[in-house]
Amino acid sequence: MSPVHEDVTTAVRDADVICTVTSASRPLFEDSALRREGLHVNAVGAYGAARRELPTELVTRAGLFVESTEAVLREAGDVLIPIAEGALPERPVMTELGDVLTGRHPGRTSEAEVTVFESVGVPVEDAVACDLLYQCAVARGAGVDVGFS
Repeated sequence: MSPVHEDVTTAVRDADVICTVTSASRPLFEDSALRREGLHVNAVGAYGAARRELPTELVTRAGLFVESTEAVLREAGDVLIPIAEGALPERPVMTELGDVLTGRHPGRTSEAEVTVFESVGVPVEDAVACDLLYQCAVARGAGVDVGFS
């Protein structure tokens, strides 16, 4: 079986949405490989201040969306490394998802805007999501009840 793309640059070149889910310590692709207006990137891997999946140029030109600004400023190398390089201010503009959900921020501001969702994982969100899935399963009679002893 042959790969869908020969390399990462070819894979991202015409993408509308890119999801990075790796333990990379350096960018997976060059910013110059990204040609689409309106591109959205979900960066959910590369945990820790010294790891990154995204190139500095992408992070500095994109609208940044996060679960928690404080968590990103502690844990996200995709943002912390550009700050250390001087490419981003110490507290870059980031929009928390809660602000989009409550209408305090409109989200994407134009069809051409490039956006990045930098996820670091917030445990309370995981717990709420698990409870929601559990409640949906119970309501539908889905799943198997497993007893704990």
